[in-house]
Amino acid sequence: MTYEQFVHASDEELRQHATECFAQAYATGPLDRPAYLLEAQFCIGELERRQADVERRKHNRIAWRDLLLEIVVIVLIGWEIGLGIKQGSDEDALMDKQTKVLDDLNTNSSLTAATLKNLLSASQVQYDLDHRVLLNLDPQMGMYETLSITNLSPRNVRIAGRRIGVLPATFKREDELEIIPGHTANVRLPTLFQALSKRAPEGAANYRRSGAIPIELYLRSDDGTEWVAKYRLSGTIAANGVRDTRIELLSCTKQPWPRHP
Repeated sequence: MTYEQFVHASDEELRQHATECFAQAYATGPLDRPAYLLEAQFCIGELERRQADVERRKHNRIAWRDLLLEIVVIVLIGWEIGLGIKQGSDEDALMDKQTKVLDDLNTNSSLTAATLKNLLSASQVQYDLDHRVLLNLDPQMGMYETLSITNLSPRNVRIAGRRIGVLPATFKREDELEIIPGHTANVRLPTLFQALSKRAPEGAANYRRSGAIPIELYLRSDDGTEWVAKYRLSGTIAANGVRDTRIELLSCTKQPWPRHP
């Protein structure tokens, strides 16, 4: 067998040639036997070398496969870590958005509550303005000492009783007076000005004195609510009577009367 034949021979051919060499070695004499055995050894060595190359290539493929698998695993782990970081960032961003939405909702709720409170306050103020009770008192001095009472409120007001100075409150049905909005009624009250004169200290005939007395009117609005209006009558008293009188409104509030008629 030449070198070219030896190199290009298949494994089966090398195995068959080695078998033939062993057969010829046992069939020939001692002088030619070593040559046949050496040629068979070369064939067997080539077969072992080729088998070692196959095993080496197989191990190399397995090593490359394991390396690729490890690289894929590393890439997947890195990708999973990246996804975890991105998911954490997304969750943080989402949490920030949710927190901002909740803060905005809380702020809007507070603003809405404040707006509703202001609207309720404004509605209450408007209601109180629309349902207030207000009487203007104007003392009239002349032949008949009268008190002009004008209803400045937008509803009917009934005067059910009064108290002048330190006198007890009086409720007389014949003294009751109902005034419609924007109208004026005159009430004769000579005792009122007499009480004012008594409040001023005694002095000379030409001595001018000043005095004041409290007045309370017990009112009932058209919805049945009880009101108490407090005034103060003041004036300058001369020897010949009371002059320069004026009445100041102190308060007009919803409250029960001292006693009911």
